[in-house]
Amino acid sequence: MSVSWKTTAGLTLLALVFAIGLTFAAVELPRLLDDWMGNTVNTPALATGQDMDTAYKTRLYMDHFHLKVIGYAALAITLLLIVVGLARNRTGLASAGAILLFLPVFGQFAATMFFLGGLAFLRLLWLPFLDLSFNVMRLGDAILFPYRWMIDLGRAAGIALHGVLPPVFVATGFFFFVAGTLAWFLARARGRKVADFWVYRISRHPQYLGWIIWSYGILLLPGNNQKRYFELSNTLPWLLSTLVIIGVALFEEMKMRKSAGTEYCRFQQRTPFLFPLPRFILRLLKWPQRLLFGKNRFERKREILAFLGLYALVFMGISLWSSGLLAANNPVVAQTSSQIRASAETIRNTTNRLLIRRELKSLAGAGTQALPHLLSLLADEDPIVRWYTIDTLGEMGSIAAVPDLIARLRDPDRWVRTAAAGALGRLQARTAVPALIEALADRKRDMAKAAALALGRMKDRRAIAPLLYVLQRAPTDAAGAAASALGNMGFRDTTPTLVQCLEERADCPFNQVGEALFELGSPRALDAFAAGLKDKAWWQRETALRGMAALGTPAALSHVISALDDPDTKVRRTAVWVMRRFSATLAPRIRQALESLQSDPDLEVRLYAIDTLEYFGDGKVKKF
Repeated sequence: MSVSWKTTAGLTLLALVFAIGLTFAAVELPRLLDDWMGNTVNTPALATGQDMDTAYKTRLYMDHFHLKVIGYAALAITLLLIVVGLARNRTGLASAGAILLFLPVFGQFAATMFFLGGLAFLRLLWLPFLDLSFNVMRLGDAILFPYRWMIDLGRAAGIALHGVLPPVFVATGFFFFVAGTLAWFLARARGRKVADFWVYRISRHPQYLGWIIWSYGILLLPGNNQKRYFELSNTLPWLLSTLVIIGVALFEEMKMRKSAGTEYCRFQQRTPFLFPLPRFILRLLKWPQRLLFGKNRFERKREILAFLGLYALVFMGISLWSSGLLAANNPVVAQTSSQIRASAETIRNTTNRLLIRRELKSLAGAGTQALPHLLSLLADEDPIVRWYTIDTLGEMGSIAAVPDLIARLRDPDRWVRTAAAGALGRLQARTAVPALIEALADRKRDMAKAAALALGRMKDRRAIAPLLYVLQRAPTDAAGAAASALGNMGFRDTTPTLVQCLEERADCPFNQVGEALFELGSPRALDAFAAGLKDKAWWQRETALRGMAALGTPAALSHVISALDDPDTKVRRTAVWVMRRFSATLAPRIRQALESLQSDPDLEVRLYAIDTLEYFGDGKVKKF
């Protein structure tokens, strides 16, 4: 039956609208939803995973709203859709479950510090995995091999493909989806049971192929997440959802053989399942099928499920090895000299910061063998490369790098100079003390703060006089670093000068002086923190509150209680939170103070107040 050009044009438009709408939903809509959710949904202002406190606060928030129960229920419903869909031949349900399993990948667009903030709220679906370990999500990392191989081929040809490949995958998936949808529409309009023309000559399931390629591109698209707690792998959900989609396609083939008979069998013989592959690869992929069932065609559902389950285990096993999870107790991975050179060249030829960090981590894992290449990177023209390389050398504890790091104290880039001072401090390289003292006094290099902190780690008496001078004469930020350094060094004969700064200097860095006096055992630390509570900057008042909590005295608690009336929400949150650090002997005063927070407008303040009341256990906790 022929189809008019008007029908063809209409179906083409319908296919395009459908695919464009889905592409918008996959690329642009997540960004819009993330912005909206970030501005309207009240989530904790936390950098999740930064420390033990933020991890505990995250659990408080999740428990309060029963988010763990919601996450487990959502995953159960998703898995139920897949199981019921496959068991009852309702492939639409199974496909919906596979898509739901993949949806949290769009959380990579979230820019919030909280790991469930913004669109990353979708990660609730993965909470059962995350409860086991965040590393569980890396059990699909084997799927990244094709992408990495393409990157390596491009690198060999002198082409940087990191920013190119993800959108290419998305566009390719878009093409197959549009072409497949249009061909399917036209086949139905012509009354044909089997669509075997156009893109169907390349793939028996072009829409599913389009989804797989498309979602792979979405998986690789760079998001706003750059910190450790945001670099949550998405590979396992993609692997599982893709295997479900393949299972759906295999189930549909069983149905088509029954409904279309020999016509579909002939179609199967001349057209690849998903995409054309060399025969030896096809035989290799089907080898487990022949081994398990002794045939090349699936005839029962359980055969398909067993086949896909086996491949899931194979991919997870490869991922377990390739991601380094099996070598968690031995992070140093042996590398060949060619691999080390390749990593160094990658660093030189890219501006992608995440890639630079990854390759530097690889070089650090190679140990002293990679040291010459790391030292050569200190002369790279890109200051980002120099900066990250210095950090890597500091983390490696490479004493051999000290002379080169000292030279970087005169780098033209400020951040590189600062990183060099920090690395020397971590290495506690006393041979660098004279150079750091010189940098301490060099205002042109703007090094006073970084040099002071580095000297504080070394505990070298040669640095005391220069640090005291900076404390008395330098601008506030440098003077604060000098105070911190003096506190770290632990020489009590510096206490009078710290007290003098507290008493005589109007712009004294009160909190750093307070911390130093506390470390040196001086009772004047309370006066310094009390002065810090009067600072206009909320973060300075927060720091002073934490200092008061470290003192733990009744007088310090009085200052913390007074901060419960601070107009800044962030300060009130800190005031409530630090109360848990005071002694149980002060519990009656703390409980009385927390009664006033029943009507506080901020959710976090109320959550922390509830938790603090429970912590001190008066038996009369109010769920306000």
